[in-house]
Amino acid sequence: MPNRATDNASRAVDRRRLQRARALLEIFGEDCGRRAATIEELRKWVGAQPAHQLQIRMNRRVHGIDTGIPRYRRKRLVLARL
Repeated sequence: MPNRATDNASRAVDRRRLQRARALLEIFGEDCGRRAATIEELRKWVGAQPAHQLQIRMNRRVHGIDTGIPRYRRKRLVLARL
């Protein structure tokens, strides 16, 4: 019987991989104006991109910075103390 913590960790890893793959496909679509037809086409495009810039773009997309959707919401107004 698998350990629950291990099972949850592996699901989290799979979820992160899926998010990163979706982000990569979305970035390809924005740059090329169409969807990738094959994995080989996507691989060539990734190889032509500066690695650090692509990594930054993917991280922004995965963490919700580029989508305009707030990832964290507060349920009530928080006032700062002066």
